[in-house]
Amino acid sequence: MSRKVLFINRFYHPLGKAGPSFVTRIFTEQFVKEGDQAVVLSENKVNQVFEETLNGVRVYRIPPAVNLAESEKLFIEIIEKEKPDIVHTLWIGNSIVEAILAITPRTPVKESVF
Repeated sequence: MSRKVLFINRFYHPLGKAGPSFVTRIFTEQFVKEGDQAVVLSENKVNQVFEETLNGVRVYRIPPAVNLAESEKLFIEIIEKEKPDIVHTLWIGNSIVEAILAITPRTPVKESVF
């Protein structure tokens, strides 16, 4: 049974090369190899929303979080569009995580992994 997993990390390849970015890339590409769908929500270094596909992984890059309301709005739009079965994040201490925790009970997510 194919699952759709939404990974949330501050940066994603090629913008981030540190531990969490590297681990997220390994996880997402392995999920795709095993027949699952992997989606990434990460920060962009410029002030615009950008969507691309890298090695079978759909990547949403959003502007650096300015406030919780903006982060929550973008996250809701993406989660409603993607309808993930699992949400996984390594992005601790940022307003996007606060937005996830605030809206997860109201979203169609079946399982959240924090």
